Amino acid sequence: MGVPVKYHIEGIELLPKAEQKKLRAKVRGEIYRSKHPEEAKERSRLKSRIKRLEEVFGLTLDQYDAILKKQSGGCALCGFIPSGADTYRTGKSLAVDHDHITGRVRGLLCDLCNRGIGQLHDDPILLRKAAEYIE
Repeated sequence: MGVPVKYHIEGIELLPKAEQKKLRAKVRGEIYRSKHPEEAKERSRLKSRIKRLEEVFGLTLDQYDAILKKQSGGCALCGFIPSGADTYRTGKSLAVDHDHITGRVRGLLCDLCNRGIGQLHDDPILLRKAAEYIE
């Protein structure tokens, strides 16, 4: 026995049973999202984040969380712990820093550190020169 239908979908009985089931699920989802927009938005963000971690970096959410824990919850370079309130470090999570040639994940960085390394083309010589210049 399926979920009782609490709404009427005009002409649904003309569709094959499998299509009826898909359409009812779609309508239930739309109704849920309209009644719970913030929860639906957060769920969608999480699904997108999980998909991006897996497709781009080959990481699961558990692996990301393990790296974050190993880094004590903060940026691998400066130690910044994201809260979403810092206007200079946008975002509520740390970026996955990786070698652009090998794809190997190096760690998690705040937005500023990640962009800083990227602006210097991930070049250790340039990064050392920048440190020497500042000193």
